[in-house]
Amino acid sequence: STDEFADELVATSMAAARALAAAAARLPALRRLDLGPFARSPQRAKALFGAAWLQLEELRFEVFDMDAARKVCAALAAAWRNLPRLRSLWMHSEDGAILIAVPRAFAAAGWRLEKLTIHSTIDDAGISALAAAPAFALRELRLLTGELTAAGLRALGAAPWPLEKLFFQGQAAEYVDDEYGPAFAALAQHKGLRELDLLDMCLLATNMKALFDAAWPALTRLSLSEGGLWGQWEEPLALDDASLARAPK
Repeated sequence: STDEFADELVATSMAAARALAAAAARLPALRRLDLGPFARSPQRAKALFGAAWLQLEELRFEVFDMDAARKVCAALAAAWRNLPRLRSLWMHSEDGAILIAVPRAFAAAGWRLEKLTIHSTIDDAGISALAAAPAFALRELRLLTGELTAAGLRALGAAPWPLEKLFFQGQAAEYVDDEYGPAFAALAQHKGLRELDLLDMCLLATNMKALFDAAWPALTRLSLSEGGLWGQWEEPLALDDASLARAPK
């Protein structure tokens, strides 16, 4: 029956989680663990992270249910001593609220995250929540399918992180107002930023000029690929000598 099959699947998944946990001691050099949707079960997460993963630096997983996500977070938070080197999270969900709840739970546990990838819609409130996480020292941030307003971008620019790499994927039609140029330029407040990817952007000529009018002292790579220069300019993109001098070489 369907119920019997479901029970068997749950039992098999738990057995797999216990087997993987038991193998932790035999994987002393493991640096990255990609669980996909396997970690969406709190029971499996508790079994997995009851073991010591002493060298693990990066964890990847998918979550789709808020209640389960909170319980998975609780299991991870309770197991933080078993993950002493964890510095990187990669998460995917259809619900951006889940992906904010997860890193906040990590911050509450005192994890000093340095790299965070959020593969879901994230809005201004999400950025504010991340910026308020006291333990984070993000050097690399990747936001996919963002829905930030200009205010959210300014908040991202003011976040207290030592950012070196920033990847932001937006929606081209969302960034055509004049206010977005100064908002993207506010990212230059991160003076140590070395790599900036703005994917699927559509900036007006005036906004592009505002972006290059900012000073980027450490920037070595700028990507405006896959739609970064879409749109029909209503005016020529005329950069003066000072703007060109500040553009990354």
